[in-house]
Amino acid sequence: MTNGKFQNRTEEFVFQMCRETFLSLWSYANPRRDQGKELCDVLVVCEPDVVVISVKDAELNFDATPEVAVKRWLRSAVQKSVKQVYGADRWLQDHGDRVIRHDGIEGLSLPSKESRRTHRISVSLGSNGLVPLHSADYGKGFVHVLDERSFLLLMAGLDTITDFVDYLKAKEELAASRPGLSVDGEENLLAIYLHRGRKFPSDLPDGPIPGGLWNKLISDPAFRRKVQEDKVSYIWDRLLEYFGEHALAGTFEFGNELTENEVVFREMARESRFGRRVLGAAFKTFLDRAQIGELRARVCKSIRGTGYLFMNARPDATREDRRMELEMRSFVARGELDCETVIGICVNVKEAPQGYCEDVLMLHLPEWTPEYAEQAEKIKEDLGFFAKPLVSRDHVDEYPSE
Repeated sequence: MTNGKFQNRTEEFVFQMCRETFLSLWSYANPRRDQGKELCDVLVVCEPDVVVISVKDAELNFDATPEVAVKRWLRSAVQKSVKQVYGADRWLQDHGDRVIRHDGIEGLSLPSKESRRTHRISVSLGSNGLVPLHSADYGKGFVHVLDERSFLLLMAGLDTITDFVDYLKAKEELAASRPGLSVDGEENLLAIYLHRGRKFPSDLPDGPIPGGLWNKLISDPAFRRKVQEDKVSYIWDRLLEYFGEHALAGTFEFGNELTENEVVFREMARESRFGRRVLGAAFKTFLDRAQIGELRARVCKSIRGTGYLFMNARPDATREDRRMELEMRSFVARGELDCETVIGICVNVKEAPQGYCEDVLMLHLPEWTPEYAEQAEKIKEDLGFFAKPLVSRDHVDEYPSE
């Protein structure tokens, strides 16, 4: 991109993908090798997952016979993309321990090779859906081969890192167990996955899976209600992007080490879309009630088991006072929620004399000892924390009934 303008369709496609699905802190457009050469089009790093994406654009030219045109397009759009994916994967295994951004600045550390889960994606533009594509092991590991429509559909339907990589893993396992399985369109495979509770059933037929399943799913009233209910979840995405931009720019008042900050925000980013719906609704309720002075703090536990504390800072509180109160409330919340990890988020919902503020911390206490429990009770008694706690424990259905 030069002067804010995209040079080609592939570049624009890559940029939108990074911003809208994987969020800025974990996605890298056009990362580099240490020699300065381009590694791939997009690299997504959210420990323990690494997603390597290559995007190629080629015109399907029918001046030749259809057979020759398809063969040429596959060579230009798919084979070159797969080759780049394998090359990037090999370089990361042999040399990479940290991401190198397109401008040469170091980004996040890569997950250790022992824990790393690599997913390879080839996106081929230009066929207008006229050429069937096949995800398979092309010799050096499984590659998800997608066209523009199917990839955009996956990103729209699985638009968090957790939802996205969970589908990729399930698809890779399905391909390993059913090598002869044939599906008419990626969207129909996704429809089966979502309809069956985000997994592939063991009773899939041996023959080709018919089309039309995706259209059937999205016309289901329950699915439409899910989409409507998910709107509140994007509060969580906006919060993450806000924190992520500060982490990348190094503009936090204290603690600007990218890797250290990313650990906290990664815990938040690992929440699924359904999990973000629950958290987004809880955070919105907190903000609304804090705005009218009805409460100072709220605690909730996410679907994946992480505890969250939302706190409204006192207008006259110093940074040290805010931080101390947030730490104490998070410690008490660890006992109240019975979870190993609590993330405390402090804001002031109305502008204070010194302006607006945000504080974030992560408390990880795998063991809750009797001594900790005693300390928490004393803090509650002395400071009146959670005398009338607002705790989110309501049952929520991903696909709500009417």
